[in-house]
Amino acid sequence: MYFPLEFFSRKLTPEECKYPSIRRELLAIYASVKHFHDQLLGENFELLTDAKPLTEYQSLDKKPEIVARWLLYLGTFSFTPTHIPGSLNPADFLSRVVEENSLNVNNITLFQPNDKLSMQNISIEQKQDAILSKIMNDLSVNKQCKQYFLDVNSGLLMIKNAHKNKKKIVNRIVIPKSLIKVCIETAHAPHFGVRKTFEFIRHKYQWKGMYLDTKNVCDHCEKCLENKPKAELTQTKMIPKRNLAPGQCIAIDNVGKFPRSTDSKNFILTIIDHYSRYLEAYPLQNITSRTIINCLKKYFANFGLQKFLITDNATNFISNEMVEFLDRLNIQHRKSSIYYPMANGLLDRAHRIMKESLA
Repeated sequence: MYFPLEFFSRKLTPEECKYPSIRRELLAIYASVKHFHDQLLGENFELLTDAKPLTEYQSLDKKPEIVARWLLYLGTFSFTPTHIPGSLNPADFLSRVVEENSLNVNNITLFQPNDKLSMQNISIEQKQDAILSKIMNDLSVNKQCKQYFLDVNSGLLMIKNAHKNKKKIVNRIVIPKSLIKVCIETAHAPHFGVRKTFEFIRHKYQWKGMYLDTKNVCDHCEKCLENKPKAELTQTKMIPKRNLAPGQCIAIDNVGKFPRSTDSKNFILTIIDHYSRYLEAYPLQNITSRTIINCLKKYFANFGLQKFLITDNATNFISNEMVEFLDRLNIQHRKSSIYYPMANGLLDRAHRIMKESLA
């Protein structure tokens, strides 16, 4: 199984666009390996590609000068080219429009379950809503209602909308006025901003003035006003990526106390990779050195040993037990400045999001 750590792409120059297709494929291999040379040099790695460019050009007695330079550069790396069909290797996957699936109403769940947003209750409220009930009665006779329809299985009033690419129809549930606030508050449970909350709702539901209603609820949320600090421009130096590699340097810290969970855990240990920005979070009952060491063992078992570990100067991070554990694994322990959370800025931002969501 492969996990993405970084993506790379670039635009072809006008001259490169004139290359034959097989040379452009070799150029893609050359440019990609050159971009990631810091991580690949000296390592044995697998190159998933259509292997034809390599085999075709290597078999030629007389190669174009530029191709010879590319092959000479690639020869300094140790890799195994593995053939993968083009149909299984969509290189432009991140630039493609993700089509939303047509709604199949079997169960309606948006974050925490809410009985008021069950299919049965929505159906009842739709029939009691003056405007929606009129639309339901006029579906067969009023041409202005042609975008509405009744779902065969659930009996819910739905609305047809064209997808952004204009090639797909997306069906959404029409929410009656009595359930608008419930729907927004349910979607806003993690206390994200207006845009994310609106996108969560828009995925399944629709009503007139949906964005303004969502913005109004989010802007006046008491929990958000209490917990979200004032946005400030901070300037802190990050570790340059050119000096790192994936799985080489991690930062850890604790966040909490949170309200106790069902399994009696109210702290979270966060671990972030400084190169890929990949974050792992472990719920904890306590934050003793022994508990943190056990979590680090799980992390190292999944992602391998690190060269550097960054923490603050909390007692549980600088205890003798922690020092001995890191020394045994030959991991260099680097400590950030006291009372200066921006020195560990990656985790500080992640903690802010957690506190807002779990408040």
